[in-house]
Amino acid sequence: MRPHTRWMAVASGWGVLLFAAGVTRAVAQESHIGSVTGHAPAGRPLYERYCAGCHGDDGDARGENAQWIDPRPRDFTMAVFKCRSTPTGTRPTDDDLFNAMTRGFVTTNMPPWVALTPQGRADMVAYIKTFSPK
Repeated sequence: MRPHTRWMAVASGWGVLLFAAGVTRAVAQESHIGSVTGHAPAGRPLYERYCAGCHGDDGDARGENAQWIDPRPRDFTMAVFKCRSTPTGTRPTDDDLFNAMTRGFVTTNMPPWVALTPQGRADMVAYIKTFSPK
């Protein structure tokens, strides 16, 4: 195999792997809240607009406003949530995340997002779930 051909094969292989890794993060991730099904790809632009400023683009609680918020925003990559109906160490249900987003938290800077449609909130729940492998 010629050096140029070998380089192209290696580069193509890495390209496929990196593409697959990026696609699997948001593909087929859904949330189910009552009769509403949320879809991660639809939730991404909403998350970027309403959540990333505090929770960060990658859900790691490193948004541009996070340094001024007390208590710190939730780090979604850790999949550790205070308000949930599930046992410690497990992910919250879709309803738990949906309700937290809908109601907000009075003692924090997390506002209630009731102005967003239920579909929009369900889509954001699906997208938030992509940040953690748990």
